[in-house]
Amino acid sequence: MLMHAQLIRDTWLVERLGCNVYQVPSELLLDEGVDYQALMPELQELPVFAYVKIPVDKSHVVDSLIRIGFELVDTNLQFEKVVTNTPTINTGSTNIRLAQPGDEQQVVELAKRSFIHSRFHTDKTISDSQANKIKADWSRSFFQGERGDAMVVAVDGDRIVGFLLSLLTADDCLVIDLITVDENMRGQGLAGAMTWFTQAQFPNAKKLRVGTQLANIAAARCYEKLGFVLARSDYVLHYHRS
Repeated sequence: MLMHAQLIRDTWLVERLGCNVYQVPSELLLDEGVDYQALMPELQELPVFAYVKIPVDKSHVVDSLIRIGFELVDTNLQFEKVVTNTPTINTGSTNIRLAQPGDEQQVVELAKRSFIHSRFHTDKTISDSQANKIKADWSRSFFQGERGDAMVVAVDGDRIVGFLLSLLTADDCLVIDLITVDENMRGQGLAGAMTWFTQAQFPNAKKLRVGTQLANIAAARCYEKLGFVLARSDYVLHYHRS
């Protein structure tokens, strides 16, 4: 049974959205006939925001959640790839290197304008300015020592035109936590170059993993071109009470 203490309070999002925020563990909702609202007293708080990912083959759970006020905002695609030899990609005059403290402001500004397909941007209750700030603060958290094991940047002249934030899991899976390339520099192989440069920083990594949104077709095609394959997909649902 899903008890009050089993919902995960997301303190990082609390600070950015200004309300109670909870992650709902999806594995606790997969039994048919569960009274979700009765099992989640946090949904009655004012104000509150909750979110959950449900595997796409569990549509009965999605239907039940929608009936109690959740809204489907995204379908998340997760791609994986077994680590192989690192290829060499010619990026012309663009330099790929590890991020430095002085890169913070440019990285944050790039993050602020780049992630228009995120679940926060597709949620009509969250403003674009709030969604942009979430992504900007997400990238800033690396420089504050709060998130990620490495960040790689792509630099054209004196301008940062891409970055990749990564983290290594306990089972040696290298996760691409956040990645973007400036709109005017896309199609030049920078995403791949940053991926392979990042992989080289973690010689013990066994697998690469990255996620994107169903609406972000360009990103999905990019990952497939780099040798990633679709590993799973999940519906993403949000709940607001204000």
